[in-house]
Amino acid sequence: MGGVSLSRGALYQILRNRVYRGQIQHRGEVHQGEHTAIISDDLWNAVQARLAEQSHRPRGSGSRRASAPLAGILFDSDGCRMSPTYAIKSGRRYRYYTSAPLVRGTACGKGCRVPAPDVEQLIVTIIADHLADPIWMADFSGVSELPQLTKIFGSGQRLSQSIRAQTGQDLLVEAIPQFVERIEVGQDSVTLAINRGALTRELEMTEPDCIANIADLDEPLEITTPIRLQRCGKQVRLILGEVSSRTRALDRDLVQLVLDGHRWFEDLRTGRAATIAAIAKRDRRQVSHVSRNLSLAFLAPDITEMILTGRHPITLTPERLKAARPLPLDWSQQHTLLLD
Repeated sequence: MGGVSLSRGALYQILRNRVYRGQIQHRGEVHQGEHTAIISDDLWNAVQARLAEQSHRPRGSGSRRASAPLAGILFDSDGCRMSPTYAIKSGRRYRYYTSAPLVRGTACGKGCRVPAPDVEQLIVTIIADHLADPIWMADFSGVSELPQLTKIFGSGQRLSQSIRAQTGQDLLVEAIPQFVERIEVGQDSVTLAINRGALTRELEMTEPDCIANIADLDEPLEITTPIRLQRCGKQVRLILGEVSSRTRALDRDLVQLVLDGHRWFEDLRTGRAATIAAIAKRDRRQVSHVSRNLSLAFLAPDITEMILTGRHPITLTPERLKAARPLPLDWSQQHTLLLD
């Protein structure tokens, strides 16, 4: 129907459809139908056992799944699979997802490479935001009765909170739900293909009666969200909406720059160090670096708080902060230099 290939969600619904077993399912209850079954009990039970086994199996191999939760479901705008890659700089490992043509070194297709933490957090944010949106949940469910809508809204809120609560390694393994079948990253948008049936089953786990009468479980569901690919320093970063993020992790290099500026200024103010040259010799730094970094002791309080809490704009990189030193004392000028 529609002249397209069957999706995994549609196949799943076929394999779980009790109509072929001679039964009717309504509001969570199974009734014997008046029609004849065309699937034997043994075959039905074998298929259900296989589906149950596969639903608990992580996508991909163990270690790769743990370190790259989007492996196998992430594609670029040309339809090329994006594979997990990494680079090591100054002893630190940086994870990426890279288009297959770039990994192979071939010329076909433009391809792209995006930081893995950016796209993983982006997907989590998109999913959690939609689950917490009553309008989207009502449209997804196709339900109009208030009592059932209330159950659906509550289930969506709980699932959204559960997804947002995952951090660190838990985020990598658990927060990208199994109902996300495919993700396509374009130049100005990201599109998620959602298995409607799998999402419904997730919601039912928190509210058993909420899925009654939800229509078109086998109909694929897409979520398209505008994004920006913005160059920050030497990297291309994914930006969703505003450039600031409520959930971004601390940038240790930015934090260290600010801490060094305050520490070195206090050394001079209290007499713990007599000169800038003495500080540079003690901490094994260039005199010019220490001198320029002292201005960070007078960084605007709101920008300092952004950096120390990890809520700074994604465009505020260590390279940009270093290039802006010595900072002007006027805080409005600092905002122009660092945040615009």
